[in-house]
Amino acid sequence: MDLYFVKFLWTTFACLDVRNTIALHEKGGAYAESDFRDLVSLERPFVDKTELIKEIMSNDARVTLIVQPHRFGKSLTLSMLQYFLDKRKAPPNTTDLFNGLKISEDRGFCETYKNRFPVIHFSFRDVNATDFKTAESAVYSIIQQQFKEHSYLLTNNSLNFFSSLQVGMIMNGTSSLETVRNGIFSLCDFLGNVKKLIKENIAVILLVDDYDTPLRAAYMNNYLPEMSRLLSNVLSCLTTSPFVKKGIITGLYSISSGDIFPKRSTKIISVFNDQKIPYFGFTAPEVKNLLQGISSNVGMKDLGEWYGLDSPVTKYNPWSVLCCLANKGALAPYWVRSSDSRLVSNLLSLIGVSEAVSLIYLVQGGIIEKSVHRSVRFEALTSEAEYFWTVLVHGGYLSANFVKEDSSRKIYSLVIPNFEIKNEINHWCRTRLSEAVRKTTGKLAEFVKNTMHGEVEKIMDFLLECMQKTGIYYNFENPAHLGRYYTYYTALFTPLRDYYKITESQTEKNVNMRRRRCYSFVLEPKNYSTVGIIMEIEGANISTDMKKTAEMVLKRMKNDELSPHILTVCGKVLAIGMAFYRQNFEFSYDLIGAQVL
Repeated sequence: MDLYFVKFLWTTFACLDVRNTIALHEKGGAYAESDFRDLVSLERPFVDKTELIKEIMSNDARVTLIVQPHRFGKSLTLSMLQYFLDKRKAPPNTTDLFNGLKISEDRGFCETYKNRFPVIHFSFRDVNATDFKTAESAVYSIIQQQFKEHSYLLTNNSLNFFSSLQVGMIMNGTSSLETVRNGIFSLCDFLGNVKKLIKENIAVILLVDDYDTPLRAAYMNNYLPEMSRLLSNVLSCLTTSPFVKKGIITGLYSISSGDIFPKRSTKIISVFNDQKIPYFGFTAPEVKNLLQGISSNVGMKDLGEWYGLDSPVTKYNPWSVLCCLANKGALAPYWVRSSDSRLVSNLLSLIGVSEAVSLIYLVQGGIIEKSVHRSVRFEALTSEAEYFWTVLVHGGYLSANFVKEDSSRKIYSLVIPNFEIKNEINHWCRTRLSEAVRKTTGKLAEFVKNTMHGEVEKIMDFLLECMQKTGIYYNFENPAHLGRYYTYYTALFTPLRDYYKITESQTEKNVNMRRRRCYSFVLEPKNYSTVGIIMEIEGANISTDMKKTAEMVLKRMKNDELSPHILTVCGKVLAIGMAFYRQNFEFSYDLIGAQVL
């Protein structure tokens, strides 16, 4: 590969992660460059994403939270913002890096924002300790380093005696922990409380990278409450400081732990809205431009199948595309092998068979519908299965399209977007699921066969085994939470969708003189020689009531008007009433023939 091609890829600005713009090692590997100036200064072609600056600075939100998968451009975006906004980066201190770029075409915007602000820029990337004390020390070191970077405050006569003393003590490590904890707030005060800046209505820009890394590490190591409180203190300036104009924060997840960001003045750029904000990932025209002049056998179709992020393909995984081109068009897993997947691995070892079945179905090319949240609650990861899917969507492993809103929950259709991720998730299913889940999902083919043949006892044995071995993940302790059983079985029936049209329903019925929400499933076979199934579920107050409750449910089903369509098209239909108590159930059933109509 010639030198020009190496430098071309090295300088490709794709709004990638700090580690995301690559060059080649002598042995064909890739390394990364982090600084926007280094990327632009070689004056090679690159993908111009500078209009993102206007998108961020023109919105009214006090905080812009950029939530994107790893290696999608978050860190390099902050580097770009610093060079554009920081008054210390103005020429002649730094050459004009934006001359000729898209953002320079808007002269009015540049006159208003370019190199006008005091900027604080730091990253929490390395705060991933296994204990709180070590993590706290790492956070304090970051704050101390920020004061050292702005040590010019001690010499430009902008501080009074006591403020100068505070800056000096934080820099040399002699201040109290409380003073350091509030150090970023104080630094914003010192930088923004300057007569000239106040007169010009100019305040501090705060750039914080990888804000959620400390929180993820805290969750994995059981000190999440302490870390949430610490970050809320450290970043309190985002909500209360009059000297902060705007905060731009990046992370892998939007996390709902603590009150770090102002609830009413935070704009989130995430996988849920980035179709309208095409600054993260490569668009199809950008990939075509990269392919021009490059000697490679790989084409747009190949890149779309391996690294596309949606269907039809309009966006591409930037890290994988660049790695592929840098390796002479070799289609291989690049992005999935570059991430810290400890959180996902931890969840895979905890999930139950319902989620495992859905993963297997996705690998087989299926599409599932799940409730997905805009933010992650770490406290609920091990008790509410929908947060498992939330982590996968935010992490970039699944693409999500909004379907409907159901009982205040947003339902999305989920699909594996490309070959690279499909192979990785298939690897998860083979190696990372718990032993109990692997053993249970190994019986799926037998479960499907028994269902099609109407072998009720065998069907129920399988369902009961699933619940007793892996149901603890779903927190079935409260019998009032009947919806959790409904969600569980909706996923567990996923492999049957190749053979049945499955209709799930929630209806209000009179049960024991009271209106109650009832949950049912209708499995209409695509091959009408197969047995059809109508199932309704109910909760029992105590375990000894399960059998009686199941019989009552079946009787109610037979008294109600069963689906006339399925009774017409199927020779035989199983009506099954089920009653649950925690991780157990009883059932009652009857085989109904078409002749009863």
